[in-house]
Amino acid sequence: MMTGTTSPRTAASWLSVVAGVVFGLLLVLVCAGWLGMQDRGVVQPFPYNHAVHTAKAKCVLCHRGVRSGAHAGLPDLTICAQCHATAPGKHPSAEQKALWKKVVDGKEVPPWQRLYRLPEHVYFSHRRHVQIGGLACETCHGDMGKQRQPPRRALRKLKMRNCLGCHEEKHVTQDCTACHR
Repeated sequence: MMTGTTSPRTAASWLSVVAGVVFGLLLVLVCAGWLGMQDRGVVQPFPYNHAVHTAKAKCVLCHRGVRSGAHAGLPDLTICAQCHATAPGKHPSAEQKALWKKVVDGKEVPPWQRLYRLPEHVYFSHRRHVQIGGLACETCHGDMGKQRQPPRRALRKLKMRNCLGCHEEKHVTQDCTACHR
């Protein structure tokens, strides 16, 4: 005969099910939060095919500061506008078309997103490394010339061990204060 009480075995089973469901929900929430925090990389304002452009021009055409300063600089679209009358890409959005017009008319600067960043205490001169040292852009930046879409992340991580290895190989200063200021 059944009574109105639950056996300890049934209660334990239900407790296990509830604990499993709670644990599963917590696991889903943690994973969703983790995925939401993942770096999805940068999105550039316009599609840019480095492979097509580097076949005809050198990096310094767009990155003007490479030979003369610390920073290579980001492209000024007035250079692009010399060949491209309209926003690049097969199907530019209305937003891209409007931005292109503003940039070409000199009313706005293209909002390029940087891929390569060094810590603030690190000094790096593109002029010193490229113009004077003869370093190829690919040494630090990877083979951008093969990229058919703007990369969302740096092709190579800028690590101090890479810099030191190169300095050692080329027999140039390894004094900390040459780069760390």
